[in-house]
Amino acid sequence: MAALEECCTRVLDALERGAAGSSGSSPAGVLHAVGGAYAELVADRDLLMLRVHAQAATDEPAIASTVRRGIGRVTDFARTRSLAGPDEIQRFMAFGQLCHLLTTIEAFDVEEPWASTLTDGIRRSGPEKGR
Repeated sequence: MAALEECCTRVLDALERGAAGSSGSSPAGVLHAVGGAYAELVADRDLLMLRVHAQAATDEPAIASTVRRGIGRVTDFARTRSLAGPDEIQRFMAFGQLCHLLTTIEAFDVEEPWASTLTDGIRRSGPEKGR
């Protein structure tokens, strides 16, 4: 649980740096900057995999509670920092989950139509940044 809490703290710190560096003050501009900061953070595959494995282990009540609390903190941060509406926040969070999936299955390196459909236009960080 301590590792998950630390992970959440690192995520929130990165999101704050992203929001602070946002060039625009519109909800979409802030969420875009926050998303970029998160993409850089999860280039650390260990951090990403801790989050993914925790989500897969939510049949354990303590893990489920910690994951829910972390998702709640990130959602609240995105809402209060961006001033975006519920629909925008829902799309932002859903897009983040898609990015998790694409990163964990290394879809950015797959040259198949389905992978292109899902990865086109998505920022990523790391050694093959810029796709």
